[in-house]
Amino acid sequence: MSSMAALLLAVAVSTGATPIESLKDVHPRLLLDAARVQALRASLETTHRFLWERYRADLPRMIAVSKRLAPLDDARYDGDLVPELAFAWLMTGDPELLEVARAQLLRLTSGEAWDANEDLVYLVPGHYLFGAALGYDWLYTALTSDERSRVAERLGREAEAQHRRIVSDRIWWRNQYYQNHSHSNTCGLAFAAAALYGEDERAPLWLRTAEEFFARAFELMPADGGSLEGYAYAGYGAEYLLNYAQLSRDLLGRDLSGHAWMRSFASYLLHGLLPKRTASEWAMTFGDAPRRGWTSTAQHLFNLAGLYRDGAAQWIAQTTLALGEGIGSRGWMMMLGYDPAVVPVQPSALPLFAHFDEIGQAMMRSSWADEDATLVGFKCGPFMGRSRSRGAVYDYGTGHQHPDAGSFQLFSHGQFLAIDPLYTGYKLSADHNTMLFKGRGQLGEQAGFGSVEALHFGHFPEVVHARFERDHDLVVGDVTRAYHPALGLRRFVRHLLFVKPDILLVADQVTLDGRGVVHDYPPAMLRTAGALTHAPNDYVVGPEGEAFLEFEGEPGSYRVSAVYLDNVPEAGAYSFEVDAQTVHRWKSHNQDVDDHLIAVSPPVALRRGSRVAFRGAPMAAGARLVKMSVFSETVEAPRKAEWLLHLDPKAVLRQIGERLEATLGGASLDIHRLAPREGRLDFGLHDVAKPEVEPFTFRQTRRIRYEPPFEGQDLMMLTLLYARASSSPALDELIATLQGSHASVSWSRYGTRASLEWDLDRRTVKLR
Repeated sequence: MSSMAALLLAVAVSTGATPIESLKDVHPRLLLDAARVQALRASLETTHRFLWERYRADLPRMIAVSKRLAPLDDARYDGDLVPELAFAWLMTGDPELLEVARAQLLRLTSGEAWDANEDLVYLVPGHYLFGAALGYDWLYTALTSDERSRVAERLGREAEAQHRRIVSDRIWWRNQYYQNHSHSNTCGLAFAAAALYGEDERAPLWLRTAEEFFARAFELMPADGGSLEGYAYAGYGAEYLLNYAQLSRDLLGRDLSGHAWMRSFASYLLHGLLPKRTASEWAMTFGDAPRRGWTSTAQHLFNLAGLYRDGAAQWIAQTTLALGEGIGSRGWMMMLGYDPAVVPVQPSALPLFAHFDEIGQAMMRSSWADEDATLVGFKCGPFMGRSRSRGAVYDYGTGHQHPDAGSFQLFSHGQFLAIDPLYTGYKLSADHNTMLFKGRGQLGEQAGFGSVEALHFGHFPEVVHARFERDHDLVVGDVTRAYHPALGLRRFVRHLLFVKPDILLVADQVTLDGRGVVHDYPPAMLRTAGALTHAPNDYVVGPEGEAFLEFEGEPGSYRVSAVYLDNVPEAGAYSFEVDAQTVHRWKSHNQDVDDHLIAVSPPVALRRGSRVAFRGAPMAAGARLVKMSVFSETVEAPRKAEWLLHLDPKAVLRQIGERLEATLGGASLDIHRLAPREGRLDFGLHDVAKPEVEPFTFRQTRRIRYEPPFEGQDLMMLTLLYARASSSPALDELIATLQGSHASVSWSRYGTRASLEWDLDRRTVKLR
């Protein structure tokens, strides 16, 4: 914050006025003021030189894209380029850069439509509003009066359209406070309002709408700093949360830095870092994400380091920046945020263990200094966080979640040895390192995470114990409530014991009733009648008609459920029909909900061959059927559990005696089934469901599937994973016993004997 901004903030606090009232005729005022521009210019040859040199090196590419001499790979980048180029001019005064920046701003705010292909249509307006607002403010003194009028008119028109989408058109992201779409779009509206404040009489209303949204968003964001959208989307959304926070502090007199999420966000980014990092893979991620951020996270981290005097954040920013990823994108944010007075901490001082109790994630590592170190990540949290999942009446924006509670990943010796499939179009537990029961995965399996199903049926897995010790870490997750309650799963508790530096023991306690069954039917499995049909994305759509199935399960008493989207309250008329008889009828009462809805029938008798139908007569405009299910808590079903482990498809997997050995690059993972040893084991290539949504998503994994035998309704499993260099020997003389909840394990390594005693129920570990 410049001295002028600090003075205005102090005056605002004392008088009750907001600083923006005193800056109606002042430009620049968004994130920068004249004093800050001069201070930054002076730093380009000193403290900020390393950032400025890399930024200047990327300018030719940015100019080429702006002039269309290089391809525009992402429509959003046209908006992002405006502040990039305007900042370059502010720092240099170069008239050629001014002309490029002016041309980019004028093209953006001229006749071309602010839309894009369907994949980006909901994101482009936010990027354009944000970029055009900064361009208007930063280039204001260099624009002619006619150019200012043209830009202001278009910016105001688009801001009003964005405001209308939020307050009256029921745009789906308007009240999804965790959603990156809501962060970027509402931030764009706020910056447009601040840029036009004092010129456009609508600006205060736009600003108030944004203020109300972000007040709620900062209140709801996970207090542990984590993200319910995954590592990459955490960074994407945070970019707009943090920029809004700075705008709020500078111009609105509201300091948001006391919120726990902001204070803890750097820690979340820190503990996702891999021991060995490259430009394309540098983070362990859960949910929809590549193995990195969408851009460098340095722009966030420099900001947070300066705000909280956080040396760890400063170290992470410099570390990720050194990978060469993203300096040409958001480089101006890095220079605005960087405070050279914050001394980076040394890796040796960083914590090796973190438990993010709100999102239910634990990260365990053996070292920060060794590139061969082991990192274990474990996920077991409620889909909307510990504080919100039970009491929420609708989803706050968790569509990028996966049904992967109880899953883990393992990175060691420079390789991902137990993997996540990354960004999948269809969310299935079968694609993750967790368990299936009676052939079924967890709540939320569908195209895009089924948050309404999770909400309706009480999805609430949680980490119930997390402990860091010098030689081991212990994390326990109760995964039971991740599964449909009708499955009859009474207990699934997963214990992870990380014996540093390279052994992971996984113990699973399961109790499964012989009664209870769930049948899921994605749209592609449904037949249609009347005017309903399948869209290219498989959803069932149309003005009216039926989507139906012929039931092939065991006869008995069942309920029918449907997940569907209907954004027009009380316009559609829906029913479930069984053998042409209506068993449930309803209308959608969703005045405050703009996401998927769920309907569940009362119990109904089904027989083999029963025709079970969802009927819309009519369907609401734009409505779609996403999933049907048929479930029973009383019908008998064989007990069956499947333990899953996914490896890179390039891994070479072979069985050597009692163990499996998976080798990738120069690393190997040994998998030992310690108890039980009986049961069915198979492994091979596994097709990931709808992986084509992103090029980096695994199309296949090499999957190990183990089906253990039950003793009555109970099952106890113990598995040891040993990560090593491929040139190093496997463990020798491995002996294990499992009696009740007590495990004894011993092994030899390089001629040295080691052992442990582990009481699962008491959660005690003794290593020798």
